[in-house]
Amino acid sequence: MQEFFKEKQFGPFIDGKCVIDEKKLQDHPSLVLQKHWKQLAHSTKSDVMHALASAQRGQKVIQALSAYERATILKNMATHLRENGNFVAEWITLEMGKTIREAKGEVEYAANYFEWFAEEAKRIYGYTAPSTQNDKHIRIQHEPIGIVAVITPWNFPIAMAARKVGPAIAAGCASIVRPSTDTSLSMLAIAKIAKEAGLPDGGFNVVPGDPVMISDLLLEANEVRKLTFTGSTEIGKILYGKCVSTLKKATMELGGHAPVLILEDADVEKAATETINAKLRVSGQTCVCANRIFVHHSILESFTEKLLEKISTLKIGNPLEETTDLTNVLHPSSNKKVPRQIEDAIKKGAACLLRGQNHHEPTILTGITKDMDIFTEETFGPVFPIISFESEEEALALANDTIFGLAAYVFTQDINKAHKICNALNFGIIGLNDGRPTTPQAPFGGVKASGFGREGGRSGIYEYLTEKTISLKF
Repeated sequence: MQEFFKEKQFGPFIDGKCVIDEKKLQDHPSLVLQKHWKQLAHSTKSDVMHALASAQRGQKVIQALSAYERATILKNMATHLRENGNFVAEWITLEMGKTIREAKGEVEYAANYFEWFAEEAKRIYGYTAPSTQNDKHIRIQHEPIGIVAVITPWNFPIAMAARKVGPAIAAGCASIVRPSTDTSLSMLAIAKIAKEAGLPDGGFNVVPGDPVMISDLLLEANEVRKLTFTGSTEIGKILYGKCVSTLKKATMELGGHAPVLILEDADVEKAATETINAKLRVSGQTCVCANRIFVHHSILESFTEKLLEKISTLKIGNPLEETTDLTNVLHPSSNKKVPRQIEDAIKKGAACLLRGQNHHEPTILTGITKDMDIFTEETFGPVFPIISFESEEEALALANDTIFGLAAYVFTQDINKAHKICNALNFGIIGLNDGRPTTPQAPFGGVKASGFGREGGRSGIYEYLTEKTISLKF
């Protein structure tokens, strides 16, 4: 594995190995180094068709493995990932810019998904159903859905792979992964780890390159029976539409616009800490980041003071340094959206309590209103838009006033209020006094324009299975 990380040239990972056509090599940049770093051969149409053929062979082999054999492979993947965690984390940071501490956290997060689904592979239970006729026996069993097309984002390049490929392997499915063009090498590292862990050739193929061409070929193929996608709602709709002609099953984890409700009785210290956790993970560049922060008017001043105090202690700088809390690198798309949203809000009357000198530095805005872009658009940057409210009913109405429904956060010490608010919020994930509620043990997913299907938890593996009914007449 260490030799793999020293290589300079890479290509699609098909049938258990990197396929490097030197004529197709392109310089692959590092967002942090601001220069070309490695070389990557982007996939051709021929490579994608090769991956499809490889996956068909791999599907037969993986499906034939016992649940315990698949579990062993996933446990091995977790072990190999941790053993090579420093190398993988460095690649993540160099490709997309999150701090090395966060990248190491992602390594552990991904390993935990492999371990979780290693256990879930052994929990795929069938059942019998009583028949109305005495001479019949009805049995229902679960079977792998087949080849899975996996499309992953740049902000969690390996965790999203683990959350998708992990259950696919556990269920007995081969995967073809189209990673973000920004973070293709991190995904190739996971493919290499899967190979070292004993995953049969063809079980995990990676085809980096032209997103449209690759997606079209995969989604047009009858052999591919499922799409799992994490990304924007706009792209998700396009991809979902391409699944229609072959009636593929889909899991869509799309955009978010998470509200934070900080009630009058909230622990202000904890609320400030956890709101920062929710907002500044990957510098605000996640789909579950706090995007609209609703604070009861009676604690607005004390909350903002505490928020300013805690933000002032953060070290902002080189993401490769272990002591850095907040990276000085944002994704190019965030660099465009963040200043636009801030200027729009200020132009329409927002007050700026804290203004970062650069786009990667935290900004705190108050006086946010519904006509501002930041109220309706996901930010993907370190901006804290704060809205004061008078009543819980008002806060709920504002929080639910969005097409999205992925994550929401509530801070209160009143169990009755907590129960009422959590039930009334139209979101798939609620962090109750918790700024980081996502975990492999719990299902992850949203409602409305945030998509459908669930990843992780005990239900996650069933997204990769079909039910077969066997009716036996004696």
